[in-house]
Amino acid sequence: MVQELSKQGVLVVWPTYTTRPARPDEKAAIEHVFINKQQFADKKADGFFVSTVELFGLPYEYGLPRKQPKANGKVTCVMLRAPVIEQFAKHFNNFVIYQIEADMNSVSERLQKREQEMGNRLKNYQQELKLGRKLAARVFINDSDVNALTRQVKLAIVADFS
Repeated sequence: MVQELSKQGVLVVWPTYTTRPARPDEKAAIEHVFINKQQFADKKADGFFVSTVELFGLPYEYGLPRKQPKANGKVTCVMLRAPVIEQFAKHFNNFVIYQIEADMNSVSERLQKREQEMGNRLKNYQQELKLGRKLAARVFINDSDVNALTRQVKLAIVADFS
């Protein structure tokens, strides 16, 4: 969905960097830059990141680079998990949060396919949903095809940022 909104010129993605390996369907991902642990450590030591986190008890780090991409009239989009929004808000004060969520069964199926990533994600999913709903200006339910969801989010972005 984010890739499609980027292609349509609606938004520009400000990618996070991560030591997590790319999944097979993420080879062309625009929301993450995948780097190894040493590269991440070097960037972290150089002050490249605004902030870094580890999530869900998994052995991967994520960092948001200090330099934002040029928006050129588009909305800048950062994809974050609800538990790190508070940390993001320490550095930025003008943002809108959209939560995109799926039902527990869909999430469970998706995570079981990625067995190595289960960590505490499923265990804490309801808590993360509750926090995201509390913080979000809008909540979208991912229960249909991606094109329908993309249209809904695009309409919201146009309404919120025009």
